[in-house]
Amino acid sequence: MIESLDAIGFDIDGTLYPETVMYLCSLPAFIRSPSLMSRFGRMRREVRSYEPAGSQEEFREQQATLILEAMGKRADPIGIKKLLKRIDSQIYGTWLHSFRFIQPFDGVRELFRALGESPYKVGLLSDFPPGIKPEALGVSPYCDAITSAEDTGQLKPHQAPFLRFSEELGCSDPSRMLYVGNSYGKDILGASAAGMKTALYIHPIHKRALNRSYPAADIVFSSYRELQRILLPSGVDN
Repeated sequence: MIESLDAIGFDIDGTLYPETVMYLCSLPAFIRSPSLMSRFGRMRREVRSYEPAGSQEEFREQQATLILEAMGKRADPIGIKKLLKRIDSQIYGTWLHSFRFIQPFDGVRELFRALGESPYKVGLLSDFPPGIKPEALGVSPYCDAITSAEDTGQLKPHQAPFLRFSEELGCSDPSRMLYVGNSYGKDILGASAAGMKTALYIHPIHKRALNRSYPAADIVFSSYRELQRILLPSGVDN
């Protein structure tokens, strides 16, 4: 059991439901605009190394600028505005419908239900806007904060999203917060750098990965019932 915690935060994609389902849900957007989706994906990887843009609006303008430049087009205000509308409609808008029927990993809803009855503050922090995912996964009623890293103008593993998230959960001391994620590079290293405790989720299908060393992870687990036993040992039947 990790002691001295006030809050527990979770990543969404690949952490609360299968990463393969995330890719399947992105397929309609890719079919609709394959070139835009491809450039959007490359841009998201590139922008992680940038300094924070300052706000979600500035961040999205930065994204549009990078995509337009990659396309060899002029990144003027009119071009940026048009591309932002395309991204909202053809990517974010399409995702809004695609993720309606996602199902969480076994034990996720039970864990969140138990956490809802605990003294912990609970929240979700995702790189992408959460949209309808928390409702589809059945965890939104138990969350005190649901947010996107984009709101800070930067993506994980930058510290800014984690620190803002901690504030939104009312946890003034990040060391008293646990962040749960499936990406060692983005979730675990980012949260650890922000001063948080961390829990790395590894799907049971990746058995070899469970034997590797993850020095920045305080917990490495492959089942949400296992995590519940660690966090709430008195409330789980053996």
